[in-house]
Amino acid sequence: MKEASSNEFEIIPFIGVGNPRFGMTPEEAANILGAPSHVRDHDGRRVEFRFGHHDLVISYDKDGAIFHFGFGRRDMKYLSFKGIKFFQDPEFDVLAALMNEDDSPYESVGIVAFPKLGLWLTGFHDEDIDEKAVSIFRKGHLDEFRNAKYAKPFDLRKAMDDSRREN
Repeated sequence: MKEASSNEFEIIPFIGVGNPRFGMTPEEAANILGAPSHVRDHDGRRVEFRFGHHDLVISYDKDGAIFHFGFGRRDMKYLSFKGIKFFQDPEFDVLAALMNEDDSPYESVGIVAFPKLGLWLTGFHDEDIDEKAVSIFRKGHLDEFRNAKYAKPFDLRKAMDDSRREN
């Protein structure tokens, strides 16, 4: 069954997004999602782009297994997690709901990471619609970023205050 005609994806932390799952091969992903629109090599790893019904990027590790799903705002109105609609709900509502699930998010170079959920967001904490994206990773992938030079605990209240000042 191909999901290519559906825009609905439910995040299952460390498992996948609906039927597409971490660890799948390109062939398995294509059986579910249809053929990618574009494929490129990035440091010896396959990266697939799907446009149209999806604004979806899938990254594979060097063994050919999915380790990352990336969603942009274009045509991805129904990416969800426990009732949270990432591209429909207000940005700060999304962040607050995610913080109820992961109480130790951190921020680094424009990314808010939720390591207990295996996901990170861009464009939400600063309400930048052009940069709005969600990335989901297999278990352990975000661990290295927590110790990055610029990583710091994410402060929702400060982000909201900063946003009010800018507007």
